Amino acid sequence: MTIGPILPGRLPSTMLSNRLKVSLNDNALELAKLQQQVSTGQKYSLASESPGAALRTIILQSTFERQQQYQSNINTSMSILAMSETSLSSVGDALNSAKAISLSGVGSTSSDAERVALADQIASLRTQVINAGNTTFRGQYLFSGSQTNVAPFEEGANGLVVYHGDDHQIQTYINTQTLLPNNFDGISAFAASSPEFGSDIDPALTLQTRISDLNGGRGVKLGSISVTLDNGTPQTQTVSLSGVETIQDLKTVLENAFAGGPLTLTVDIDPASENGLRLTPSAGTVAVSNVTGSTLATDLGIASTAAAQVNGGILIPGSRCRPHWLRSMGALESALQQVKGWSLIMEGRPLPLISLPPLRSKMFLI
Repeated sequence: MTIGPILPGRLPSTMLSNRLKVSLNDNALELAKLQQQVSTGQKYSLASESPGAALRTIILQSTFERQQQYQSNINTSMSILAMSETSLSSVGDALNSAKAISLSGVGSTSSDAERVALADQIASLRTQVINAGNTTFRGQYLFSGSQTNVAPFEEGANGLVVYHGDDHQIQTYINTQTLLPNNFDGISAFAASSPEFGSDIDPALTLQTRISDLNGGRGVKLGSISVTLDNGTPQTQTVSLSGVETIQDLKTVLENAFAGGPLTLTVDIDPASENGLRLTPSAGTVAVSNVTGSTLATDLGIASTAAAQVNGGILIPGSRCRPHWLRSMGALESALQQVKGWSLIMEGRPLPLISLPPLRSKMFLI
C-alpha cells in the first residue's frame, strides 16, 4: 500500500480570525505597558515582572534611606553642638567677668558696701552659669549626659549646686561604621564632679602603706634591728630593713629572716589598733631592740623585751598632708579676709578654722 503526502487544505476563516484577535490583544497589552512606563517613569509595576531588578531596587532604596538618616543625624548633631558651644561661650564670658569683679574687690580701697555690691554681681553671674548649664534643645537638656529629660543643675537652699546628670555621652551614627558623641556631659563641661582633694587624715595602717608615710608623714630612718626568738634556745637575727618601701616589704624581710627555723616569726597589723605592727613567734617569746647607732625599732613602735607577742605602737600613716593643708588654709584665710563677706565651703559645711564677719554676700567658693 502506497502512502502519499497530505495535500494542503484551506484554513477555516474562524481560526484566522481568532489568531488575529490574539495578535491584536497582545499588541494592545504591549502598547498599554509602554504607555504606563511613559506615564509613571517606571519600567516595572510589579516585582514579579523582574525579581532581580526588584531586589536591586530594594537594596538601593534601603541605602538611600540610610544616607538620608545619616544626613539628618549630622544636621541634628551640628545643631546640638552649636547650641552647646553658645552656652559654653556664655559661661566663659561669665567666668571672665567674675574674675574681673573679684580682682576689683581685693585690697583696702573698696568699702564694705562696694564689696557687697560686687558679691551681688558675682551671684548674678553664678545664676547665669547655672542657667547655661540647664540649656535645652528640642526639649532635651544638653549637659545632663544621657539623662536628657532631667535638669542637670539645681541650686539648693544652702547655696550649693547639685548635679543630677551622669558622665555618659549620646552616640550618633554619621555613616555605616562611624559612631560619634554629640553632647558634653556636665562633669566634663562644668567639672560638676570634683576629684577628692588631699587624703584621709586618720587612715588605718595597711600592708600597702609606705614607710615614708609613717609617723604623720615624717617616715622613719631605715637601718637594722635586732630580733630574738627564744623557746629555750635563743635565735637572734640582725635584720637589715634598708631596702623596704612598704609595710608588706618589712613583713616579708622579717619573716624571711627566720624562715629556716626552728622558730619562725609572723608579722601582721595589730587588729586592735589597726595602726601598729604585731610580731608573733611560732613558739616561745620574741624580743626586738635597736642596734647601735639606730632607733629604728623604737620608731617602728616594736622595741620590746621578751614577750609572747609584741603589739607595736601607733604609727599614724597617711596624714603627711595635714601640716601642708593647714598652712595652705592659713594662707587662704589671710587672702579671704581681704574681701569681707566671703566664706569657704568644704563638703557642704563652713570651714571652722576661718573666722570671717557674718555673711552678707551670696558668693561661695565651692
